[in-house]
Formats: sequence, structure tokens, C-alpha cells
Amino acid sequence: MHRTLLINADGGIKRADDTLYDLNLGSTAPEVLVAELDLLAAGLSDSVTLRHRSGGICVKISRGDVVGRATAERLPDKLALILNETELGYWLSYFLRYYGDGVADVDHIDVEATSIASIEGVVDVRVRVACSVQPLSPEEARRQLGG
Repeated sequence: MHRTLLINADGGIKRADDTLYDLNLGSTAPEVLVAELDLLAAGLSDSVTLRHRSGGICVKISRGDVVGRATAERLPDKLALILNETELGYWLSYFLRYYGDGVADVDHIDVEATSIASIEGVVDVRVRVACSVQPLSPEEARRQLGG
């Protein structure tokens, strides 16, 4: 079974440059992402496609046995991303903490996917959320680490 998730209006998906895709989830509810990723991890869905309400590029996420963290296939209006089990678990953990705490630890996660078309090398995907804790200043980090 294939699933689709519409990203809230304040988010969006764009191709930032030749190798970088920016998947901004905006205020999309983290519990919805948790549910979709959990269905995928449990094998109860084959894939989930993330798309913005206004159209444009979409990102299809599936799970598979891949070398490295992920593989990607770039198409004109879609990025097909296949995550290995460990990477999918990382995403699920990130969004579970985001949902449970009401705020993400960091404002984004990155995945470097090997392109299926070997001529293209790698594809970087940045998954951003709207609500995250403020990063520590270098001075505050030193203070907390006792330095």
C-alpha cells in the first residue's frame, strides 16, 4: 500500500541546487510523520510520498536494502528516496522525540543518498522542521562543558 502526506502550507519542497533537496515540513504535525514512518518501518506500507499542497516536487520515501544510508533517484518532479533500516530508524527516533517533547533537538536532519544514476554521485536531502530548540552559543557550550 502506498501512502501520501500533504505538507502544511508553511512548508515546501525544492531543489536547492544540483545535489541538494530541501524538504521543509513547516508546521506539519510530527505525530503524522511518526505514524507514516512507523507504518513504513513495520512493513505495513510500501512507501509514503510527501508533497506540498500547491504541487511541485514530491519526495517518495521507501525502505529497502541499500548500500550506505540511502539511495536516490531524481526525476523531473519527484525524488525517490530509499532508506536503509538504520536510517529509517534514525528518522523515526528524531520525529518521535519531536512529537514527545513538542520541539525538535535540532532544526533539521541530513541524509546523503547515493544516486541510482552513478554519473550523478550523491544527493543530499535536508529535512527541516518549524519548531526546534535554539542552538547554544559557543560561550554557553564552553560554560556547560566546564571549559
